[in-house]
Amino acid sequence: MITQCAALAKKHQVLSAPARACLADKAASGEAESNGWPKSHNTTGRARLEPARQALAARPGDLAGIARLAYAYLTAGELQRARLVLDHALEKRSTAKLLNLRGVISAQLAEPQRALAFFDRALKENPLSQHARANKAALLAAFGLIAAARAEAGRLPATFDARSGSLLSGAGNAIKALRAR
Repeated sequence: MITQCAALAKKHQVLSAPARACLADKAASGEAESNGWPKSHNTTGRARLEPARQALAARPGDLAGIARLAYAYLTAGELQRARLVLDHALEKRSTAKLLNLRGVISAQLAEPQRALAFFDRALKENPLSQHARANKAALLAAFGLIAAARAEAGRLPATFDARSGSLLSGAGNAIKALRAR
């Protein structure tokens, strides 16, 4: 089903009507209603999905809307869908926000090297991206690369708020610990 969704999304651009149907678990072109992906029990993330879909339907191709939809999928635990949305958006335009979010998804999918590459790309796109820097520091620390993690954390402003934005789980605590040493 993922390859069918990807093919439809690619053929019809990001979030065309068939791709939206595919991503919304609705039958597209005679497919079965269920896509076989596990459903999340995260109601907060689920509550964000429909408003994000509606906003994007009103403004197709809006990068902020695409990021909101991907984030909604991420918080709903639907990582494959979030990845699909972001991968197609990144084919059109690369931004630090989208790259950072893609890195978070890669980390959640147990792809740490890919996650690190996305965080690095986000920082190349925007060296001031605090979330990408914090995520990179947290990922490096998780793998015991403390000196490199500390260097990244040291580039964050003292006012960095780890409670907002697209951060890896535990990134805020990792930053605090790295700064305390």
